[in-house]
Amino acid sequence: MKKIFFFYFFISIITLNTLVAQDKESKPIELIHTNYLYSSKKLGKDIQILKGQVIVSHINTTIYCDSAFIDRKKNLMKGFGDVRVIKVSEQDTVLLYCDSLNYEANKGNTYFAGNVRLYKDTIKLFTSELKYDFKSDEAIYEKKGKILTKTDTLISVKGYYNPSKKILAFAQNVVMKSQKYDIYTDSLFHDLNKKISFFFGKTHIIGDSVDLFTTLGSYDHKYQKAKILKQAQINFKEQQIFAKSIDYNKNSGLIFAQGNVKIIDTVQRYTLTGEFGKMNKENKQFLIYKNAVLTQYRDKDTFWLHSDTIFSFIDTLISEYDTFQYRKVLVYHRVKGFQRDLQVKADSVVYSLLDSTLFLYHQPVLWSDSIQITGNYMELLTLNRDPYKLIVKDNSFIIEHTLEDKFNQIKGKDIEIKFKNRQLKEVEVKSDAQAIYYMFQDSMLMAVNKLSSDTIRIFINNKKIKSILAIGSPRGRIIPPNQLTPSDEQLDGFQWYWYFRPLKPEDIYIWSKKD
Repeated sequence: MKKIFFFYFFISIITLNTLVAQDKESKPIELIHTNYLYSSKKLGKDIQILKGQVIVSHINTTIYCDSAFIDRKKNLMKGFGDVRVIKVSEQDTVLLYCDSLNYEANKGNTYFAGNVRLYKDTIKLFTSELKYDFKSDEAIYEKKGKILTKTDTLISVKGYYNPSKKILAFAQNVVMKSQKYDIYTDSLFHDLNKKISFFFGKTHIIGDSVDLFTTLGSYDHKYQKAKILKQAQINFKEQQIFAKSIDYNKNSGLIFAQGNVKIIDTVQRYTLTGEFGKMNKENKQFLIYKNAVLTQYRDKDTFWLHSDTIFSFIDTLISEYDTFQYRKVLVYHRVKGFQRDLQVKADSVVYSLLDSTLFLYHQPVLWSDSIQITGNYMELLTLNRDPYKLIVKDNSFIIEHTLEDKFNQIKGKDIEIKFKNRQLKEVEVKSDAQAIYYMFQDSMLMAVNKLSSDTIRIFINNKKIKSILAIGSPRGRIIPPNQLTPSDEQLDGFQWYWYFRPLKPEDIYIWSKKD
């Protein structure tokens, strides 16, 4: 219904001025030639029957046919058999062919029926019935038609063509085919001068290795630019892009998306979302900003990463034996990530999809179960998308929340942590290692083990410390609970960042629970 409304509304707007200006009377139809002319009192003095090689003229229009009927009073003509019409103006010449016509000279309306063909320059129109207004120079068909241009084929149930203004409009099952693309839509308006198509309603544009979907938009055929203004979607071989609106330049490969932007990579199994997005189809770069989120889908879990901006590009790894191309994602400013058994916070993150490794910069924090890990820099390495090693550099600190709100603590210059089945299995603290470990028995605090060494290795089983190994000049003491002082319970630099930790996916949008 909407597409029909658009079609008639459009036609009424562009013909309004012409209709107002039309004269009630016009120059009489002029008979140029006929083999036989017949009139009688029975038919009326104003009625003429013409047969054989009929030629009539009216203003700048000449009509040829086998036979005709002319009403002089109404200034009306009906033509039959091998009808040909030549309309000449200062701008152009229009040729029309059909089986029969009804020409209303005063109104300028002509009704063509049966195998109708219209030719103007490189434009060809084919339909079964056509209404042509000679005064406004407008052709309308309503029973399916086809228009051929120099480069395109347009098919629709209803159509409009203005040869002098070079305007086309179509409604119902509209198809526009060319060598570079095909457009399927509900309604389409095409400006032949500017070479721009405007489409309304459900639209699908099929190009070389790209599909565009929308319900409102335009396509500039000269510069190969699409403006998708409503329910926008672009599909490439490996990515899908959704947004409220999308600008796409086919020549440069540049894409700008606005409003609820979503980029889905079907090969790497990740999604990028945000309010705005800029993409380059040629080098496969993506820039998402304002509430940007990376969602990585995994077999056992899903990982969400949120920040101000996400930039993704294709990087190249050159080895002695081979060259690899892989996607790298830069996530920066106020980064928070969540998955069921692992959460992170940092100022910026680099995510390599080659091996699903996270590089965390500027005061990063990582949480796993009851453990918090901090440092100046971290590398989280994965195997089959599960964490297997964490490297923490400079000011490394591990805190474990235990019973009675006590905290086991480990610190040193660098820390290396190994995982198995997503659980901590081994911790190695290198250079100036220090530790505070609370010893419980049946949930009762028995003592505190405080030690330091060049290196400390901790072995964990079922989320509990199995053994501690101090290497290189170990120093330590066991402190009973009644002898504990504040300095015995916290190492220098202790910070418990509970207010930053995301406990569910929605928390990645909250920077600090203190705010």
